[in-house]
Parts: sequence; structure tokens; C-alpha cells
Amino acid sequence: MSMHDAVQTMLKPVPPDVSLHEVAREIASIAGIRDGFAQLEPRGGSPIEEIETVIPK
Repeated sequence: MSMHDAVQTMLKPVPPDVSLHEVAREIASIAGIRDGFAQLEPRGGSPIEEIETVIPK
């Protein structure tokens, strides 16, 4: 889903009396979450077996 589609989907249920500040805050929140997920994806992570060897039991 593109950012444009995400914003349109989010704005459909918004009541007519909502403030622009509230809409901007919600968009910023969603953008932050999407940015966080995007930062995790390229790293790929480590297999659990590799991590278990580093962590003492």
C-alpha cells in the first residue's frame, strides 16, 4: 500500500469536526511506524540458532 493510499484509507472514517492538527498528528504517527518497519526490513535479522549461541543460558 502506498503512502497516498494509506492516508486516503485513514481519512475516510474521520468525522467532519476533527481538527487539522489531529489529522496531522495521526499521519505523522503512521509515517513513523512505517519508517520504523522500513528500517527493520533491510537488516534481515539473524537466525535464532545464531542468537542462542551468543546468549548464555
